[in-house]
Amino acid sequence: MTVTHKNQGLIALFSLLMLAAVLLGSATAQSQETPSKAGTRWATDPFLDRSTAVDAHSSLAGPNGLGGATVTQTFSEDFALSVGAGSGLTGAGVSVMPRLTFLGGLGGPYRNHALSVGLGASVFTLDTDAQFICILDCYNPRVRADAALWLNGELAYTYQHHEGFRLGGYLGVTSLMAGHNVRYGEPDVGGLEPGKLEDSGIYLGLVPYAGVFVGFAF
Repeated sequence: MTVTHKNQGLIALFSLLMLAAVLLGSATAQSQETPSKAGTRWATDPFLDRSTAVDAHSSLAGPNGLGGATVTQTFSEDFALSVGAGSGLTGAGVSVMPRLTFLGGLGGPYRNHALSVGLGASVFTLDTDAQFICILDCYNPRVRADAALWLNGELAYTYQHHEGFRLGGYLGVTSLMAGHNVRYGEPDVGGLEPGKLEDSGIYLGLVPYAGVFVGFAF
């Protein structure tokens, strides 16, 4: 059986959602089993004391576009989940990213700081040239898709004040995995024809990204 590039993307997305569900269930069960924790570490850790955060983002090639917003829920000292939406140079869409978190520690000088490693997906519309840089007479078709699946991985830093103000930044990589209703060609010469992403000339490898955010936690 041949596994296409689109099927690989759908399999990866399904696996990611299953992983998020397992981690979320584990974090919820752990919090229910240890209610006494709310009176100790949880009450003095800024990220757990104010566990729901709303952030405004700006990034280059990031999961929430050039400008966007996320809601992040911290379930435990080890796990958080971010969902977001935004718009960028190639389209607009939504994102989801489970995160393994490393909080700064109870009562120490680093308790307002956190690192997280995230692996997630975003689904955006796609409307872009196949190549961002086209020198001389190269063929550079326009590529469009009603929905494009991107897989994203990142390392993020967050500072969160006890009163809720927070800011941070992140570095990561993203890759275009699949597209729905893909068309490409030259709009002024024959229009756009249905086709596959891998035949359009668009880059399907890893693309680095970077971004910053500022927000408030409740």
